[in-house]
Amino acid sequence: MEDKSDLLVGENSLQINKRELSDFLSESPFIYHLKVMCLNAITFVQVWLRCLMLHEALRADVLLGLAFL
Repeated sequence: MEDKSDLLVGENSLQINKRELSDFLSESPFIYHLKVMCLNAITFVQVWLRCLMLHEALRADVLLGLAFL
């Protein structure tokens, strides 16, 4: 069983191990920036996909509206 004093509780009840956090922060700057770039790329793709889905939904609504004219 894991020691509860070694856990940080953040928003949405995410548990972060203090040792893992300190290991992450003590890595080389190259690895840190690589991780940040990967997270940024993932976030960009998620936002782009949401915009694409919204665009498709709006286009379908417009076509449906034109069909009733």
